Amino acid sequence: MLLSSCIREDIDLTECYRNLKIVLEWINTQPRSDQGPIDISVISSNGTEIDLQSDRYGTDVDLLAGPYNIVGWEPTPDISVNGQVISVATNEDGTVKEPITFAGGETTAVVDDNIDFQTIVLPMRQQTRQLIIQVRFINDNFNVLERLEGSVDGITSSRDINDAFPPADGRVRPGSVSSTSVNYDFVKEQDREWFTAGRNLIGIDGDADQTLYLRVFYSTDGYTDVSLDLTSELLGFHTVDVHEPWYIVITLDLGVSFEPVIIDWYAGAESWLNAD
Repeated sequence: MLLSSCIREDIDLTECYRNLKIVLEWINTQPRSDQGPIDISVISSNGTEIDLQSDRYGTDVDLLAGPYNIVGWEPTPDISVNGQVISVATNEDGTVKEPITFAGGETTAVVDDNIDFQTIVLPMRQQTRQLIIQVRFINDNFNVLERLEGSVDGITSSRDINDAFPPADGRVRPGSVSSTSVNYDFVKEQDREWFTAGRNLIGIDGDADQTLYLRVFYSTDGYTDVSLDLTSELLGFHTVDVHEPWYIVITLDLGVSFEPVIIDWYAGAESWLNAD
């Protein structure tokens, strides 16, 4: 409700409140089925924040005239938001934890002192994508494999909320505020000579390289390390078929000496893999 004093002609209109309606627009995504209120932060040019909650459609707020930055997100365990920077919590070893799927977005608004009621659209974009790594082995020595461990570095731990899936500005490899690595705990697929693991990520750091490190453990208590540069294999991770998981499929030949050799690999969206 507007202040009654704003009706007087001698009042400075910049000191009067105007109503801003915030409408949520879900960009190629939907709210989570278990979703409660959406968190909204309205940030003025002097850094003052007003915290609101919204349903899936939107909310409104009374504001003084001036510019504002508006950020919205689905509250999510292991995710924090500071201004328009989102961060995922890390484990004791510094690797990122795995957030569940959520959406969020940011926009700007200028509240006009000559307009009592205004509307602004807040785009809500997908903020996570699953990266699945599948390691296939050939050669009869597969039966001596005990387990497989792995990690990928150059993984985003904090970034601008606009650098989502896809980024608001369309960049193929958006940068991060900070990055680290993510661990992969592989599971052997029944009746197949494959190990598979997947992690939900808030992004890859476009200013860093991504390298996969694998450690192959044998029933003889020995192990072998293998690494692969994934940087070029992740070019579409933020922009291509973002509603699907992104796959990295690697084929290793164990050889008679139990020294794994990479003989083939594939990268792309899940539908591409199924098409092959």
